[in-house]
Amino acid sequence: MALEQTNANIAFANGNWTSATKDSNGFWISIGTYNSSANIEANETTIDISDLTLNHNSSGMFSSYTLSVYLRAEYTYGGQLFYKYFFGDSNGTTVGQKTMSSTSLSLLTSTQIASVTIPHNLDGTRTDLVIRGFVDAPTNASYVPENTLAYSNPVTLPRIPRGPRVKDAGVWKNTVLYVKDAGVWKIAIPYVKDNGTWKIGGG
Repeated sequence: MALEQTNANIAFANGNWTSATKDSNGFWISIGTYNSSANIEANETTIDISDLTLNHNSSGMFSSYTLSVYLRAEYTYGGQLFYKYFFGDSNGTTVGQKTMSSTSLSLLTSTQIASVTIPHNLDGTRTDLVIRGFVDAPTNASYVPENTLAYSNPVTLPRIPRGPRVKDAGVWKNTVLYVKDAGVWKIAIPYVKDNGTWKIGGG
């Protein structure tokens, strides 16, 4: 698996994510693809998401309604749960007045969605990342989304290779492997061949 991913799938799989699992007013949300880029030395990955969309089986559900939205990453680190927001906050942030004239409506575009940087575990793994989206209208009308929520299954980002562990002042620490290339020290990414496929190895 490459350390950089482009147009990778991160589809919702729980909550109000299909027409069979819609909210009480018949709405569901879907998410676009993502790009990710690992920082080997910092042991973290930055993620960008392309879009967030509201869906309904019927066209023209509402006109000029204010919607509140959030899109966030959820993960544990050091035994603690963290939230990082691509957009909004825990209560949702307004995206202004929206009109749903067809069966789908773009809630967030890539220009509205900020990138989020996720720290990896000490061994370079990151296996518990969940992406969650939410949209709501400040009214109980039956033709607008009502606490519409969807989230992904846990996403496994590519493992960031770590070098050998060394003991420093009595504490075991991970290291990063460097090689000298044309007189310049660069971070090395070791690969191993597994059943005929080259994969990232390392400590």
